Amino acid sequence: MTRKTYPHIRRHMTNGFEIIQDSIVLNYFIQHPHRDISASVLKTLDIYLEAVGAEKLRWYTDDDGELRPLDAKSWSDARAQLSSGEGTSIGLWESRVSVGDHRMEYRGRALGTESYKWEPRATCGLTFWMPTKYLEEQGPAWVKTLAVAMARELPINTGYATLAFNTEMDLASVPEVI
Repeated sequence: MTRKTYPHIRRHMTNGFEIIQDSIVLNYFIQHPHRDISASVLKTLDIYLEAVGAEKLRWYTDDDGELRPLDAKSWSDARAQLSSGEGTSIGLWESRVSVGDHRMEYRGRALGTESYKWEPRATCGLTFWMPTKYLEEQGPAWVKTLAVAMARELPINTGYATLAFNTEMDLASVPEVI
């Protein structure tokens, strides 16, 4: 079997912060209210963690937008946040000092409520990141199997898996690096 290699792109700021890296991104778009899909989102997160290792996500974004360590209590809080309410946004991160190899981001919207009556095409969005090394070590079939297993848990309208730059586009330095 011929082993494929993929481009490895990593760029750092002068302070050492890794600002951009090659990755795989899995995106799912769901046109159902957060309250109706929260259990499916949690199940999908569990599938991801089982595949990549629960220790990969070590930080979360709190309600003030600050990164905080993920310990037993904050994991419980994150799961509670994902399973309750009309809508929520949450980020789970591998690293505090770089974009990291692994990340989960979710924006659960209160679709069907008065606040979304003028946005009939709005969706909830669920994103998972992992390094391209999974393609090299496990093969594309493994990534496809993972993406499909996760998609089966969600009432998705659309989604995709692709190679991508993992970065924080709101950082002013990113356009200069790209």
